[in-house]
Amino acid sequence: MTTPTDHLKLKMYDTITDASALFQTFREDLAGNSPMSNMSIIDSWAESVSGSIASIAEYSGINIISASYVSENFYASSASAISEYKKDMQITLILDKTNDGVVTLNINSLGTKALNKIDVNGN
Repeated sequence: MTTPTDHLKLKMYDTITDASALFQTFREDLAGNSPMSNMSIIDSWAESVSGSIASIAEYSGINIISASYVSENFYASSASAISEYKKDMQITLILDKTNDGVVTLNINSLGTKALNKIDVNGN
């Protein structure tokens, strides 16, 4: 009996409990033409994320910002490359203290903004 992987549900074979699987079945599960073969699943996933990567690449310049902890969930930064906040502006943020809540950031005293993490779809 195969075991699915956590994220893509690829088929994994255990060398002890799945030893009775026919080689043909094993081969079809891994590299067959079926939409449920591991290769087809990986190919479909790669196609779906390539659009996400392309949409991220459309944005000009992702600034790297180092921010300092000010108070709970609030950080501040000075960044010479940023003179205004722009719609859909993206930054790579380096924090000096771990945070697991909603992060707010004020860059160059332009005003405090709540930050959003980009999801797997580039949104």
